[in-house]
Amino acid sequence: MVLRQSVGACRIARTLVLDVGAGPVSIGGARLRALVARLVLDGGRAVRPQVLVEALWGESPPADQGNALQSLVSRLRGVLGDPELLTLGPAGYRLAVEAGAVDAVGFEQLARSGRHLLAEGQAVEAADALREALSLWRGPALADAAVEILHRLTEVLADDDLVLVLDNCEHLVEAVAALAETLLGRCPRLRVLATSREALRIDGEILHPVLPLELPESGSTPAQARACAAVRLFHDRAVAVCPGFEAAGEALAAAIEICHRLDGLPLAIELAAARLRTLPVEVVAARLDDRFRLLTRGSRTALPRHQTLRAAVAWSWDLLHADERALLERLSVVPGSFTEDAAQEVGGLDVRCADAHACDLHIRDAHARDVRELLAALVDKSLLHPLGAAGTGEPRYQMLETIREYGLEQLARREEVGTARSRHAGFFLELAETAEPHLRTHDQLRWLARLSAERDNLLAAIGWAIETGDAGTAVRLAAALSWFWSMRDYPPESLDLLDRVLEVPGPADPVARALVVATHAVGTESTSRPPDRAAAFRRIEEAMAGIDPGVHPLLELAQLAAAIAGSDAPGAPDAMGAPDRERKDPSGRSFGLLVQGLLTLHTGNIAEATDYLSRALTGFEELGERWGLATALSTLGSIRRRSGELAQALAMNERATRYFQELGMQEYTVENEVQAALMRAQAGDVDGARRQLAGLFDQVARSGSAEPWALVGLGRAQLEWRAGQPQAARAHARVALAEAPGGRPIPSHLTALLLGVLAQVDAADGRPDEAVRRLDHPAVHLVLTWNSAVTGWIAVVAAGIELCRDRPSRAARLLGAADLLRGSDDLGDPDVRRITRRATAALGAAGFAAAHATGAAMSRTGARDLLSAIVTAGPGSDQPA
Repeated sequence: MVLRQSVGACRIARTLVLDVGAGPVSIGGARLRALVARLVLDGGRAVRPQVLVEALWGESPPADQGNALQSLVSRLRGVLGDPELLTLGPAGYRLAVEAGAVDAVGFEQLARSGRHLLAEGQAVEAADALREALSLWRGPALADAAVEILHRLTEVLADDDLVLVLDNCEHLVEAVAALAETLLGRCPRLRVLATSREALRIDGEILHPVLPLELPESGSTPAQARACAAVRLFHDRAVAVCPGFEAAGEALAAAIEICHRLDGLPLAIELAAARLRTLPVEVVAARLDDRFRLLTRGSRTALPRHQTLRAAVAWSWDLLHADERALLERLSVVPGSFTEDAAQEVGGLDVRCADAHACDLHIRDAHARDVRELLAALVDKSLLHPLGAAGTGEPRYQMLETIREYGLEQLARREEVGTARSRHAGFFLELAETAEPHLRTHDQLRWLARLSAERDNLLAAIGWAIETGDAGTAVRLAAALSWFWSMRDYPPESLDLLDRVLEVPGPADPVARALVVATHAVGTESTSRPPDRAAAFRRIEEAMAGIDPGVHPLLELAQLAAAIAGSDAPGAPDAMGAPDRERKDPSGRSFGLLVQGLLTLHTGNIAEATDYLSRALTGFEELGERWGLATALSTLGSIRRRSGELAQALAMNERATRYFQELGMQEYTVENEVQAALMRAQAGDVDGARRQLAGLFDQVARSGSAEPWALVGLGRAQLEWRAGQPQAARAHARVALAEAPGGRPIPSHLTALLLGVLAQVDAADGRPDEAVRRLDHPAVHLVLTWNSAVTGWIAVVAAGIELCRDRPSRAARLLGAADLLRGSDDLGDPDVRRITRRATAALGAAGFAAAHATGAAMSRTGARDLLSAIVTAGPGSDQPA
């Protein structure tokens, strides 16, 4: 609209044109254009002459600046054709133009409005505002003036040692890069410090990434946590708004959680601390799932993008190209780090947006750039963080939680979350099923590393399948991960997921379902109550109906567990079949031999077990499969130890330990190292063994895992007992039982073994009744139902108690039962030698041999029943021998 005695419009976004009553007027000349630009930017307000002089000539004004300015004003009045349009008053020169008539001002207002509407979810209105803004942009503003300004700036900076600070360059990064490169080329003593979300990418640039603030590590002490930069910032800002705030106890825990969940980002932490004006810190932590609604009360004097968390993230989001934005938003469904192939599939840049209008804004050309190039661009803009290869040989990337939450919000607005999560689940199902057979080959370390790195993604994929009721996908994923989880000692989250998977109704592959049932049973059997174990093995039997257990080692191991547990399920010794049955693949044949060897060992045939295990060992050596190698070596080593061949046993033990270490299997490694220490003591180096176990104890104490803790505690207790230090043995056993770290219970067999050591000490103190009461424990009763060497060791403990009660005949009989239950004598067990010596002295050689033979001739069930009766007997009861 053209107003009488005013400038109707001023277009300066690219060319300088004034729309006056007589029509458009172009302004020529750099100084004249600069004068008009400075006047119109004040939108009709008066501008002081000195301000105009500084704008026109900077620090080098003419000697007669007043006349020089007046000369320019006169020229401009002549161009305008109406002297009333440019007037001089007490406050300075005023150009008769309203702020809304200046297109540069209008562009800024429309662009700001568009960003706001987009953040509020009003995509159509946002697009209209942004299109209108773009229509005002006609090219570089005041190009000739800019040349003059650059010339003047070069003159000022050329001869001094100066640092030029260019702040927040990301929205003008190309222009800033050109400016910096030009100035550095013309001003050799100049240094430029530029802050930006992405590099300028000019010659000589040195990058200094500004990382998030330091966060407390897991297990940090309160003092260490408070010393971390993120917690210090939160505390300082919290005290400013809530003077009584103290970072201690639950408040410190909440502060740490806030800092971690906000990724150590200073602005986010400050906004969270500001909320303590009205909310307890624990409530702030609990509400971070809705962080963009929560964190909105920044300083009123700050820039708009620094007043709320949403505005800060939206500022960076708006600077992205359409395909960068599309990829980042779809990758927000990835809960963990990810590889390039995952980004390619989950990003789904071949899938167009369902909303054509949104596509115009967000993924105008989905094929514009290669995913690798897009990932690199997002790293440059600090919206993704590279993590290296994590042992897999493939680069990985991670998104901060705050960025992820914003991306999910944008994705949800377009109703694309379900599509992206389904693509995510599909990719990781394919990855898990590809990896599964490789976990039993020489290449297993690489695949173990890949699956370990994908932990969060795999759990999320199964969770999505469960959430959407997709039983087929849920069962296939759980089955594909079953061997991986077994090699990671069944982490707690895996057992919970297996439970949930089995509850999802719907059809699923029967072999995969059997694997899930078997994995759950094997993973929980060591801590289950007898009725639960029996029910679990019945479920295995039902799930495996009509399925050859040879199709997967876990099905055979489940049968083995059932056989050891004394179950009537099809895992009894005669139900497993011959291990060589028509198996053409070397892996299946080797695992079959291993399982049969373990079963035969537990049921008492040492010679046959040794043959099976030796053949399995050869097969695994040819395959290069470490788990089978280590298990066969460890078991053969224990057989050598029982027969007194310590040197061979130690050599096998060392090889097995090395393979378990390569696999990252802590429990197996610790168990082997404990056995090595006990064999070292048996060979005469008690002090060396004691030092070895002490070092191992410190190591497992830091790990926070219950089973390794109990294993080392048991080893220390057994060492001291055999070294003639019963009180030290008692102390170690009590510590292992009472102070196990972590949230998982100690497996029943380790509890029973620790109680056995305490019972031995009680008997040595002349308190056999107390020793029996010690063994009258659910864990002991449970292992007495097993076909296991542990049961044989409990029989040795019971023999010691009976000897203490002056019942040498029963003691000899129990030693015979122990040999039956173990499958052989244990010539290396000092307790067996001690009891044998004392019982023989009391009974004579013939009497001892007869009583021992009676025990060895019992049935396995009869031997277990005898033991059970002894450990449940009242004090001093006189049971038949």
